[in-house]
Amino acid sequence: MSDPSEACEQGDNMENVNCNLCGSSETEFWGKKAGIDIVKCRKCGLIYCNPRPDNEELQAFYSADYFDDGHYAGDELRQRMYEIEIEEILANVARRGRFLDVGCAVGKFLLTLPDTFEKWGTEFSAAAARIGREKFGLNIITGQVRNIELPEKYFDIVQMRGVLEHSQNPYEDLLSMRRALKDEGVLRISQLPNIGSISAVLFRTKFNQVKPGEHLYYFSPETIGAMLKKAGFSITSINYPYLETPYAALARDIIELVKCIFQDRETPAFFGNMMIVYAKKDL
Repeated sequence: MSDPSEACEQGDNMENVNCNLCGSSETEFWGKKAGIDIVKCRKCGLIYCNPRPDNEELQAFYSADYFDDGHYAGDELRQRMYEIEIEEILANVARRGRFLDVGCAVGKFLLTLPDTFEKWGTEFSAAAARIGREKFGLNIITGQVRNIELPEKYFDIVQMRGVLEHSQNPYEDLLSMRRALKDEGVLRISQLPNIGSISAVLFRTKFNQVKPGEHLYYFSPETIGAMLKKAGFSITSINYPYLETPYAALARDIIELVKCIFQDRETPAFFGNMMIVYAKKDL
């Protein structure tokens, strides 16, 4: 499969947008990668691609090839991360209940989740949702979560794993998840790239999570906190998984990070690169 940033760079269907957090159109240049500009809102600090691929371009990009077993669903390290995160959920959140996985791809996380949970998924890619339903027998609804009529106050846990940065409208998606979540429920945003990390601050577009055209929005702890607050949530905790993940090798990653100073290469996995955010509804 070709590089996702290159795939979107070649498309002609681009659109301009205002800041999804504060609505401002006042921005400053933050960086450029694969021919796509990344800007920073002058008012609230949110970083995002502008202009960016439109809905038609993104549907074409998130085709069956993106989710095939060799590229996505069959990744052993990703599967191990599912297991680690589920262990965390079982230990600290709940061992049963109604679980909604927003942007669940083909549903491998849901498959790994114990059957003590009532499992639901939503997925933007029609190709991925079809694989999840037909190959794995999962309850996956096709579409963007903000456009899906989910039962209100139904779910004990609503998760977005490696998804919010891909969303065309993260604020509206968060509002939809708030409606679907029980008043005492838990919102879990996992594997969210941290644009405030050491790697991102030092290396900007060399940060390995800067993937314009695929990752449309880039959150820091401050901007994700502000967007959650605007959507009616309060953060209860933010974790920065690294050493406990199968991607970590501290000595190697430090060496690779130093190489980035002198070479045109992306940063490795490192402290602070990714966030796991837990939040609750403001009532």
